[in-house]
Amino acid sequence: TSWKTRLRNMRQLYSAILSLAGFVIVIIGLFSFPTYENPSILLLLLFFAIATQSTMTYLVGGNVSVSVSGAISFAVVGLYGPVAAGMVAAIAELGLWLLNRRRDNRDWPHELERLGVNVGIHGISILVAGLIFVQVRQTLGSDTFIVGAIPWFVGAIIGDQVNFWLLSIIIYLANGIPPLEVWQENRWAIPIDRK
Repeated sequence: TSWKTRLRNMRQLYSAILSLAGFVIVIIGLFSFPTYENPSILLLLLFFAIATQSTMTYLVGGNVSVSVSGAISFAVVGLYGPVAAGMVAAIAELGLWLLNRRRDNRDWPHELERLGVNVGIHGISILVAGLIFVQVRQTLGSDTFIVGAIPWFVGAIIGDQVNFWLLSIIIYLANGIPPLEVWQENRWAIPIDRK
């Protein structure tokens, strides 16, 4: 098999793994839903994340998008934990896909692959950010505003980087562009959190 065929096969496997991970995060979050205190607030945050995801703004010729949906999903960590936050991020991607769905001229296998990849990437990155947030918060405590802000800052940076690297791998597998090259081209956006 050729190099491009191997990359395509690896992309399909990687896409399937991301999709499965996103699906598992959503299922665990949904099964945990009845155990959350004030689930109506979580539901409201979920709808808010979907709504804000649908207002995504594209910059730099459409190559970079900015949305506050990731921030809303990450904020769920403080109230409901990492799994709920990952679930909100993943479902927000599904909500965006449903809102932007067109019935004509669609390549459904690629659309479903893209949906699964986006659900997986965003669910995983917010889940990891949430786990880091919880660990840093337990280590440092939250006695003062500054100490309380550190877990949010560290979690946001980690979540952004997990998101970026998961996406860079799919770009490599789809187009053959090495992840480090993608990082070098986009490192300017790291401080502004492109979620």
